[in-house]
Amino acid sequence: MKKLFVIILASGLIFALSSCKKDYTCECTYTVGGNATTIPYEFTDKKKSDATDACQDQETLYKLDDSDASCEIK
Repeated sequence: MKKLFVIILASGLIFALSSCKKDYTCECTYTVGGNATTIPYEFTDKKKSDATDACQDQETLYKLDDSDASCEIK
């Protein structure tokens, strides 16, 4: 019985400490010549920190084109 309890406890601890991966949408709005456009990007099966980093990378790409851009995770 003690071995079963230890196995269940260890399984629960591993599950609690693992990062949750989900699907995230990054919405990027950029403005060129006064025209605003919003483009969604889907990130599947990602940790929130990874999705946030990828979303910021998209914002950086738009800013390279001399446009006003902002991207955020929804």
